Order: sequence, then C-alpha cells, then structure tokens
Amino acid sequence: IPGAGYIRLLTEYNLNVGSNQYKVNNVVVNDGIQDEHVFGYKSGNTTYGNIAFGPSSTSYAASNVKTYVEAYAGILNTKYGVNVTGSVMTKAELVNLFNCPSGGGACANTYPWVYNTSYWSGSAYNTANVWRVNSNADLANGNYDNTSNFGARAVIQIAASAL
Repeated sequence: IPGAGYIRLLTEYNLNVGSNQYKVNNVVVNDGIQDEHVFGYKSGNTTYGNIAFGPSSTSYAASNVKTYVEAYAGILNTKYGVNVTGSVMTKAELVNLFNCPSGGGACANTYPWVYNTSYWSGSAYNTANVWRVNSNADLANGNYDNTSNFGARAVIQIAASAL
C-alpha cells in the first residue's frame, strides 16, 4: 500500500491473539505474532484467533484490535530494530486496492491471499457494526462484539528510507 515517504504492508495472516489461540502440544505458538494457522472462521477448519472488535464501540482507537496490532508492531520493533507502526485496513483501502464493492459483497479475487483469513477492518459501518473481510472474499459488516469469526490482521507502516 503506497504512501508519501512510507510503505504500508498488509500481513499475510491474522495475529495469534484472542480466543482459541493456535497451540502445539498445548503451548501457544508465536503468541501475538501472525501465524498461518490463525485465519478466523474458515469453513471446514478449526477457528483460531477470534476477537471481538469491541469492547463497547465501533471506534478503532478504542478497539481490542488496535491493542493487539500495536503490540505486534512493538514486537517487530524490538525483534528487528526497526521503527514500524501498526494499523488495520480501512474500508476505503479494501474498496480501492482490492476491488471490493463499496456497499459490501464479493471482492474481485485479484490478490487471493488478501482473503485467506476473516478479519476486522478499522472502519465503522454504523454505531453497532464494523466492516470486515470474510475468508470467502466478501466485504461485509459485523457487530463489534461478535467473537465467533473475525481476527486481527495487521498493516505495518515503515519509512521507505528504512528499507
């Protein structure tokens, strides 16, 4: 995702946070880091890493999602000695970059990896719902306190000069 003087990158997988974190031998794997097994709801699979957008609003600034994404950015900063910030995709980014219909529905499958997980965006739909992406390539909305299907998928931002 291009920008003036910085680069925004969508992570490939959801973060291993929230309820039902992915484990091996009952030990959480890469707690807080993106993980290929953590894809929210996906038909026929065990659901890992689901979180409520909430706790009580559709504001990204006050959301559970922001808390996890900022923690992930901190892990990257510490581990790699880089200065990254974290956020999530907005509805406008999903519509413009990934050919999703502005009113919701099936996104063009130009970049299938964008839809391989079910995750929250950072954009409110109304006072109770937030835009989200389903693993079947749909842009839709869900209640902010829904914990059954959606996870946190980070966008990291880094200065172009740091690369």
